[in-house]
Amino acid sequence: MESLGETFASVPDPRAGNARHDLAEILVIAFAATLCGAETCCDMALFGRAKEPLLREFLALPHGIPSHDTFSRVFRFLDPAAFEMAFRRFTAAFAERLSGRTGLAGTVVAIDGKSLAGACEAGARATPLHLVTAWAADQRLVLAQRRAPGRSEVTAALEVVGMLDLLGATVTADDRARSRKDNAAENLAILRRLALNLLRTDPDKSSLRGKIKKAGWHDQYLLNLLAQMRSSRTGEGQG
Repeated sequence: MESLGETFASVPDPRAGNARHDLAEILVIAFAATLCGAETCCDMALFGRAKEPLLREFLALPHGIPSHDTFSRVFRFLDPAAFEMAFRRFTAAFAERLSGRTGLAGTVVAIDGKSLAGACEAGARATPLHLVTAWAADQRLVLAQRRAPGRSEVTAALEVVGMLDLLGATVTADDRARSRKDNAAENLAILRRLALNLLRTDPDKSSLRGKIKKAGWHDQYLLNLLAQMRSSRTGEGQG
């Protein structure tokens, strides 16, 4: 299985070619911060400064920790489809590792539509961002996610279903974070779901809330969580 940095390196960089900070490093810091409870780009920058010695154990950081403005620009303009594709590769590998099966045959996949509370488009305060998500119900993992155009869950659900190999799976359909501009809300939602997937699959017996606190307080636990992203994929050697 690819490392976290290798996976994020496949996401196109929306910034100019002279950007100071490496995109993969920005996304790894943002992901680590989210594991520790960060909710905003300011939180991510604060986390990076507080944990810089730890982060330098596995990141180069030639220009130090990105500012909150840098995190904000990245998430505003990052292509959600490309980001979600990288996310989906990881969740598919997690599902295979947890179930011992390749693919989704024999699993229950739930299609769920949700509004991100308060994530509204500028000038349309009554229209929150609406996402449709596919869950692997038994493993409690998010497999894929799509923005619902005009809040049309049917259109987004069809796109989500088309992204997955559902041969042999049982599909059910129901089951609705505030960022203000561009793609930020959708990209941050993807990042949070990736973090929650990892926290839920971690064997530590603490509650989800306890794991988030532990990740923030204990550097070795955070490193252990990040190391799980390197766990071998079924039928492959370690990346």
